[in-house]
Amino acid sequence: MPSRLLTASTAVAAIHLALAGAAFSSPVTGEGPPGSVDEELVRMGREIPGFGGLFYDAEGYPTVYLLNPRDRTALSSLKSLGPEVRVRQGSFQFEQLVEWRHALRPALALPGVVSLDADEARNRVVIGLDATSPEKSLNRDRLEQEILSTGVPRQAVLLIETTAAEPLTGLQSKLRPAPGGVQILFPISPPTYGVCTLGFNAFRGSTFGFVINSHCTGVMGETDGQRYLQSLPPDGTIGTEIADFPFFTGSPCPPDRRCRYSDSAFAKYDNPRLGALGKIARPSSVDPELGPLTLKPVSARFTLTGRIGSPLTGDIVHKVGRTTGWTYGTVVATCVDRGSAGTDMFLLCQSEVRGGAGPGDSGSPVFYRLPGNKAKLVGILWGGRTDSNLGLVYVFSPLENIEMELGPLRIN
Repeated sequence: MPSRLLTASTAVAAIHLALAGAAFSSPVTGEGPPGSVDEELVRMGREIPGFGGLFYDAEGYPTVYLLNPRDRTALSSLKSLGPEVRVRQGSFQFEQLVEWRHALRPALALPGVVSLDADEARNRVVIGLDATSPEKSLNRDRLEQEILSTGVPRQAVLLIETTAAEPLTGLQSKLRPAPGGVQILFPISPPTYGVCTLGFNAFRGSTFGFVINSHCTGVMGETDGQRYLQSLPPDGTIGTEIADFPFFTGSPCPPDRRCRYSDSAFAKYDNPRLGALGKIARPSSVDPELGPLTLKPVSARFTLTGRIGSPLTGDIVHKVGRTTGWTYGTVVATCVDRGSAGTDMFLLCQSEVRGGAGPGDSGSPVFYRLPGNKAKLVGILWGGRTDSNLGLVYVFSPLENIEMELGPLRIN
């Protein structure tokens, strides 16, 4: 057997050349958009007698269905696809399958019918039924009647159980009202934007807003009225920075250094309805280093039931950030005075966690997970490092340090 890499690369080039060549032959009035796979396969079928579809098999070989696998004209036409093409016995021409798919589209309106495809790998029209539907048998009966009414040959139609596709909304998507743990942007020099994570929503006095990292503002340690967007620039701004504690010098700060106790700032929502108090986005699963960003369902949230003091070494905490999603890890150090790389800044009495984090996760809420998707807040992440023994380590400012600088915060 030839190398799969060589086979695949050679076949891909040959197939795309063949498709491109077919595109210059005759126009296709089909149901797919110009350039779609179905449109291009229909074009191929008009030049290859008895063509029923083209796909890659499990071993990586290009495979073609032909109504007559011994048809010399058809086999000669396949030479342009390369020497490794495999031929299977087909029952239907692909162009006919596309026409039947169009005829069956009204069936998509039936409850429990979730997909319809002219399947080039099965040489059938494939209709997908929702495997989770409580009316599965009833839907199948109605579907059989619909197929019969169209005149499409029943043997050309394959019914399979599948599931409905769900929108893959995630931590980088537009979410209203915005929970903690989702993407925020701030203009640096448009069209260039900084990317961070919204920490948590809170009331500062009577003002409703959200806590973010100070280094995710225009100038760290200065209240400069930085504007924030959630998700992408077209989605508009959601808030304005109104509090950012200044650095201090002198004891207990090391000589010739500037210090703070937290990397935090507070932004006021433009409209209180833009934020969700006491909520953190909950991705579909968790991993120590790299979790998914998808929210399933879109409304999945952790509910903050309160706060907890700085965790002890050995405790397990969780975080949600727009880059590495939902991760968890062990606290490996507490009340550490940690410098910020390449600056004269030190953050005093910070906590460190062995766990996944990446660029853009700055601001991620750090919390204890409780049963029932509840949580207690412990702080926000601001930095990370790689330790030769521990691997990935992130640093966060405990909530009590944040309140030392921003004042009391109501988080739920």
